[in-house]
This record gives sequence, structure tokens and C-alpha cells, in this order.
Amino acid sequence: MDHDGDGGGPCTRHTLGSLDPLLGLAMVGSRASGFQHDVASKLQSLVMSLEEIGDRADALDDPDLVVALTAAREAVRDMTAQLQNFRQLSRQPPAAPIPLREVFARAAERAALHVRTEPSPLVIVASAAEVVHAVALLLDGALGRATPRELDVAFSPRGFALAMGASNEAVTVATYVFRRCGGTLRCTADQIVVTWA
Repeated sequence: MDHDGDGGGPCTRHTLGSLDPLLGLAMVGSRASGFQHDVASKLQSLVMSLEEIGDRADALDDPDLVVALTAAREAVRDMTAQLQNFRQLSRQPPAAPIPLREVFARAAERAALHVRTEPSPLVIVASAAEVVHAVALLLDGALGRATPRELDVAFSPRGFALAMGASNEAVTVATYVFRRCGGTLRCTADQIVVTWA
């Protein structure tokens, strides 16, 4: 999906060359509904099994078993939250007002990083699941494998800019999402800039 680069013309850095990468993602997405159902079913079985193990663990008075059971329950809660995020993204909920602060808080959590700068008070109208996903893709790309998992984002009254680094596919998905909610994505020599009118 075309977006502007330096000088106002099309960005030459993020070209797909072919639709194969996006068609590959579409193929995976076509399995989303069945995958969600299968995973939800397995998670429910796992929760019930952990409850049964918990009932028996209480009688054994084994501290190591309690620690292991607590870790397993936490992992199941995390997997359930990830499945819920996936479900929201695949259902394309209607657009609603959402503060950019909330978008960045949720996207940073999803990308397992910390944004050191404070987002602007801008409120956009978007599908929260979609825009959080798009921002998480860009944040993860901007940071790459750097540690610690922290970065600065340049916020403006109408949007934000962050370091270049996202893959062609991530930029294409983000461009699509931002266009759907009235935003634009533009690349400079070293940044990705997203603005809303």
C-alpha cells in the first residue's frame, strides 16, 4: 500500500515488490476463526484441569506444587488475554473515540516495551484493536532488538513520529489501518510520521 516518502512522492523504502507477503498473511488470517475456537476450547480444558490440580494440591500441602500451579494459572490468564486481543482484531469492531495515550499504553504493553515520552492529548476515532495493533507493529520495528526495551516517540498535537525500522509488511498494514481512521503515514529519511487532520 503506497504511502508518501521524502519530498511528497511515494516511499521507495517500503515497497513489497509482490503481493505474496500480504497474501501469505491473508492465508493465515483465513484460519483465524477456526483457530480462535480451537484455542479457546483448549484453554477452557486447561483451566478446568488446573482447578482440579489445585483442589488436590491443597490437600498435599506442597509449597513447590503451589508455586508451579500459580505460574501455570498466570500463563493461562496471559494466553486468554492474548486470545481476546486476537478476537477483537479479527472482528473489526466499529470506530469509536480513543485517546492516543490509551493507544500507546496498550501498544507498548503488547510490544513489551516502555515509551519514555508522554503522548499528546489527541483523541482519534478508530477501531481500538486495529490502531493498537498498527502502533505496536511500528513500535516493535522502531526498537528492534535493542535493550532495554525503551524508546522515545516524538509526539505532536496531530500525531507522532518514531524511528524507522518496521518491516515492509508492518508499514503496509499500519498504512491501511491509519487510512481507515483518517490518518496518514509518511516516511522521512529516518522516521515514520503518522498524522491526523
